[in-house]
Amino acid sequence: MEDVKEGRLTAQDARWACENVRELVKRHADHVNTTDRRIEGTEQQIVLTRQQLTDLLNATVDRAVKEVREEIRATNQNHQRLQDSHEELTSVVSRFRDDTVKALSQAATNMRSLDETAQSLETLLKAEVKVRQSKLEELHTRLSFVEGN
Repeated sequence: MEDVKEGRLTAQDARWACENVRELVKRHADHVNTTDRRIEGTEQQIVLTRQQLTDLLNATVDRAVKEVREEIRATNQNHQRLQDSHEELTSVVSRFRDDTVKALSQAATNMRSLDETAQSLETLLKAEVKVRQSKLEELHTRLSFVEGN
């Protein structure tokens, strides 16, 4: 009978151990399922976060590209304005130089003409002075002749 009692205890111990193992297996399965759900949730968060980061990076790159293009456009416009101003200034300086050369040439021609006119006037004045001196001497001679008589 003791063998039967021991058999019953062993069977009971085996059932209890079996139930404990089943409970452990069930808890392990629950834990695995919970972990799988967490992993799936984490994977979904990773995918979502990756997409958000990709969208954010693309938006940042697009904004930076737009800003750089705008800056390039503004720089090109400024460069064109400077180039136009340079061309205008070059044209003004060239016209000024040409006008100055022309004016200096005209001034030189005028100076030669004035010099020639001055020489002609000097010659005429010398001749007029000689004529007047000659008339004055003639008047002196007549006056001396009249006074002497």
